[in-house]
Amino acid sequence: MKILVMCQDYPSDKNKYAMSYVHTRNINYQFYGHEVYVLSFSAERSYSYQGVKVFSEKDLPKKEFSEAEVVLSHAPNLKNHVRLLLQIKNQQVVFFIHGHEVLKKYKDYPQEYPWKRSNKLKEFLHRAYDEIKISSLKYLFKIIGLRNDVKFVFVSKWMKQQFAKNVDFKFENKYISTIIPNASHNSFLTKSHRKIENCLGDFITIRPLDDSKYGVDLVVNFALANPCYQIHLYGKGNYFKHNEKPRNIVWHDCFIEQSEIPGLLDKYKAALMPTRYDSQGVMMCEMACYGIPLVTTDMEITKEMLLGFDNVYLLKESDFSKKFNIKVEEMIEEKRSTAKLRFDAKTLIGQEIQFFTDGQVN
Repeated sequence: MKILVMCQDYPSDKNKYAMSYVHTRNINYQFYGHEVYVLSFSAERSYSYQGVKVFSEKDLPKKEFSEAEVVLSHAPNLKNHVRLLLQIKNQQVVFFIHGHEVLKKYKDYPQEYPWKRSNKLKEFLHRAYDEIKISSLKYLFKIIGLRNDVKFVFVSKWMKQQFAKNVDFKFENKYISTIIPNASHNSFLTKSHRKIENCLGDFITIRPLDDSKYGVDLVVNFALANPCYQIHLYGKGNYFKHNEKPRNIVWHDCFIEQSEIPGLLDKYKAALMPTRYDSQGVMMCEMACYGIPLVTTDMEITKEMLLGFDNVYLLKESDFSKKFNIKVEEMIEEKRSTAKLRFDAKTLIGQEIQFFTDGQVN
């Protein structure tokens, strides 16, 4: 199948974080024999990244639209995605709804850290834009659907609920949808956590530091309440320019390649991955699949995505400031294979291709 993927941004050697979940899907499409081309609206020129061909808008041949068997629109926006999609017809278009494109920054997301907050004018303008964005998307989805075969993919039931609430979009026979989470990297599924004898620390946290939804402040609170544990924090950001770092946190100011994470996890006894807001929480799911004991936040989305994993420990947000009463050496590792099959790439890619083809998922 020839697949054209549209996204606002895409990973490159200079920015490996950019919509990496889209890249993971594309790598899997190619692995299972499908032809993939990416249109990145942020790209100034075309390039190749880990075997995936990425076009800038000005370099994309027009034939790629007409020859594509399916056009995938990841996190569709008004500025670019919709503008192009309104120009095509008689195509199969699948919208992948990941979160921010249908959520309101100042209503749905947790409050930003103080040093990142916008002034009142910027906040007002952003609130106004969010209202226009979401109300417009509802009607534009339907207009695109009049000319094309439109489907929707959500990464979780929770995300579909948020979409329905904000966009007020009713799914009828013409607009079918399904729930297919992002797959875990194969290395998290084929191997399992093997704690080395001389661990580097008790807990590992891998998070961008400056986005409050990832709860680095909760990691700090946990460290202060549990000085007996050493926590290694991997990620880039300015959090510790504005906040004091506890002695028992070792900060590694770096980006970790996804393929390197399993080997790094083996150097720690457990993972500490709080969250305040996630449409899925891909890294959290990958750690659970790998079998390392995982501490995260007790929320609707974590309960949905981590159902069936014995190695997961859910804490209320306030509990991160309290003594952790389970000895890290006694935490359960996940050795079963059944729960993690939900995130197997081969299974999920098969479901996606079937959904693209006939609108059904087994």
